[in-house]
Amino acid sequence: MKIVLAPAPFKGTMTSKEVISALKSCLICFDKKAKLVSFPLADGGDGTLESYKTIEKHHFKIIRIETTGPFLNEKIKAQYLLTDRKTAIIESCQFFGLVKAGKRANPFLTTTYGLGEAIKDALNTGIRNFKIGLGGSSTNDLGSGMLQALGMRFLDKEQKSFIPTGGTLDQITSIDTTDFDSRIKESKFSILTDVTNPLLGTNGATYVFAKQKGACLEELPLLEKKTRHFNDLITKVIKKDISSKIGSGACGGLGACFLAFTPCELISGANDIISSNAFQKAVKGADFIITGEGHIDSQTLNGKAPYRLIQFAFSKKIPVLAIGGQIDADVMQELSNKGNISFLSLTTGSPLPIEELKKKAKDNLTAAFSDYLCHKRLY
Repeated sequence: MKIVLAPAPFKGTMTSKEVISALKSCLICFDKKAKLVSFPLADGGDGTLESYKTIEKHHFKIIRIETTGPFLNEKIKAQYLLTDRKTAIIESCQFFGLVKAGKRANPFLTTTYGLGEAIKDALNTGIRNFKIGLGGSSTNDLGSGMLQALGMRFLDKEQKSFIPTGGTLDQITSIDTTDFDSRIKESKFSILTDVTNPLLGTNGATYVFAKQKGACLEELPLLEKKTRHFNDLITKVIKKDISSKIGSGACGGLGACFLAFTPCELISGANDIISSNAFQKAVKGADFIITGEGHIDSQTLNGKAPYRLIQFAFSKKIPVLAIGGQIDADVMQELSNKGNISFLSLTTGSPLPIEELKKKAKDNLTAAFSDYLCHKRLY
């Protein structure tokens, strides 16, 4: 019996590797003869670097840098990967992830500036091929911070340059692209997105994601207005409106930024990982797949890693167990109609505060999965 363990991170509580470790400890007791294969899954957001470390095996090196983020005037330590094929793999939430922002998360104040610093660092070493993971961000600045770090200037009504955040986008009166890093045009960007949302509207960056990043419900119309203002300025510069493009709303509008100002291709981060030779080798001959994430909900169905993996498993007629800290009933119903899938939810009712969940996450997962193995037939 070959069982593939391929969970995404349980955001804010457990990494993919920690989830895999807990599952393994239970499965070894349940079936000592089972062949267990591990693959930390991601989709462009949290855990993307871990997925590509698995894909690249030993053919990469870790580049450690100090950058700005998630707030202006603050420095953090972050990393990206440099492969033997001279490609920089950068996980944007390393610099401004929601987990990094923590209790202070506020899309009016957070910035993508650190990502621009990381791209510039790679450019300075001669790199021109990039894979940029979008997802799990605390930002809603449409990538303006990143662009500023790469030489673009945003001018206020007094024609003074400043670094915008989501809350100050409407203070921009013009965009000066004169000093934008010319090496960007020489480069190729594969943008790994975890969602397909457009930039604007009720299904866009602000109305779908800003609340989970710290915005109040009452603040969403104001944040959307600021987003529309900046999009209008971008449209004037590039002579077209990219706000309705698939994925333009990813990562607080960072998808729109790449579409507007870089030679890029937006692709599904999860599909890029799942289609890799390393992953295909891992699942070859699998009898069962276990996946999951912190909250399996409607956003999961928009292209998150577990959903892409479940689609793959259904196409290969491989049974799946999906584990979630929480699982929405309507999502369970929709997925159950499409293939052989079981579910294990770690909590019921109202979720506990994230700090309390983090303390108990591993024990809760181990207890719930052990109970599942004892009382239900896994395979």
